[in-house]
Amino acid sequence: MKDCQSKGGVDCRLVLAYENGCGAFAISDAAWGVQADATEIGAEVYAVRACTKTGHQECHVLFKDCSRPNGFATP
Repeated sequence: MKDCQSKGGVDCRLVLAYENGCGAFAISDAAWGVQADATEIGAEVYAVRACTKTGHQECHVLFKDCSRPNGFATP
Protein backbone atom coordinates (compact mmCIF):
# COMPACT_ATOMS: atom_id res chain seq x y z
CA MET A 1 0.00 0.00 0.00
CA LYS A 2 2.81 2.40 0.89
CA ASP A 3 4.51 1.72 -2.45
CA CYS A 4 1.30 2.44 -4.36
CA GLN A 5 0.65 5.63 -2.45
CA SER A 6 4.26 6.80 -2.76
CA LYS A 7 3.90 6.54 -6.55
CA GLY A 8 0.82 8.77 -6.57
CA GLY A 9 -1.88 6.10 -6.27
CA VAL A 10 -5.15 7.43 -4.90
CA ASP A 11 -7.28 4.26 -5.08
CA CYS A 12 -4.75 1.79 -3.61
CA ARG A 13 -6.27 -1.44 -2.28
CA LEU A 14 -5.37 -5.03 -1.55
CA VAL A 15 -6.66 -7.32 -4.29
CA LEU A 16 -4.65 -10.50 -3.69
CA ALA A 17 -3.17 -12.28 -0.70
CA TYR A 18 -1.12 -15.46 -0.94
CA GLU A 19 0.73 -17.80 1.38
CA ASN A 20 3.06 -20.69 0.60
CA GLY A 21 3.07 -19.63 -3.05
CA CYS A 22 3.47 -16.80 -5.48
CA GLY A 23 1.44 -13.89 -6.75
CA ALA A 24 1.63 -11.81 -9.93
CA PHE A 25 0.07 -8.60 -11.26
CA ALA A 26 -0.29 -8.08 -15.03
CA ILE A 27 -1.40 -4.89 -16.80
CA SER A 28 -2.08 -3.39 -20.20
CA ASP A 29 -3.08 0.16 -21.13
CA ALA A 30 -6.71 -0.58 -20.23
CA ALA A 31 -6.88 -3.78 -18.16
CA TRP A 32 -5.24 -5.65 -15.30
CA GLY A 33 -5.27 -9.07 -13.67
CA VAL A 34 -3.87 -10.67 -10.54
CA GLN A 35 -3.45 -14.31 -9.65
CA ALA A 36 -1.77 -16.59 -7.13
CA ASP A 37 -0.32 -20.02 -7.80
CA ALA A 38 2.07 -22.51 -6.24
CA THR A 39 4.83 -21.39 -8.64
CA GLU A 40 6.08 -18.03 -9.87
CA ILE A 41 5.63 -18.93 -13.55
CA GLY A 42 2.11 -20.21 -12.85
CA ALA A 43 1.14 -16.97 -11.13
CA GLU A 44 2.55 -14.98 -14.07
CA VAL A 45 0.73 -17.04 -16.70
CA TYR A 46 -2.60 -16.88 -14.87
CA ALA A 47 -2.29 -13.14 -14.18
CA VAL A 48 -1.66 -12.42 -17.86
CA ARG A 49 -4.54 -14.72 -18.77
CA ALA A 50 -6.86 -12.85 -16.36
CA CYS A 51 -5.77 -9.53 -17.89
CA THR A 52 -6.30 -10.69 -21.47
CA LYS A 53 -9.78 -12.10 -20.68
CA THR A 54 -11.19 -8.63 -21.27
CA GLY A 55 -9.86 -8.62 -24.83
CA HIS A 56 -6.64 -6.70 -24.19
CA GLN A 57 -3.77 -8.62 -25.73
CA GLU A 58 -0.88 -6.36 -24.67
CA CYS A 59 -0.81 -7.48 -21.03
CA HIS A 60 2.54 -7.93 -19.30
CA VAL A 61 3.67 -8.80 -15.79
CA LEU A 62 4.40 -5.68 -13.75
CA PHE A 63 5.00 -7.35 -10.38
CA LYS A 64 5.61 -10.86 -9.09
CA ASP A 65 6.64 -12.22 -5.72
CA CYS A 66 6.73 -15.46 -3.77
CA SER A 67 6.15 -15.90 -0.06
CA ARG A 68 8.51 -17.77 2.18
CA PRO A 69 7.21 -21.21 3.09
CA ASN A 70 5.56 -21.28 6.50
CA GLY A 71 6.10 -25.00 7.07
CA PHE A 72 2.43 -25.91 6.94
CA ALA A 73 0.78 -27.84 4.15
CA THR A 74 -2.07 -26.16 2.28
CA PRO A 75 -5.38 -28.04 2.71
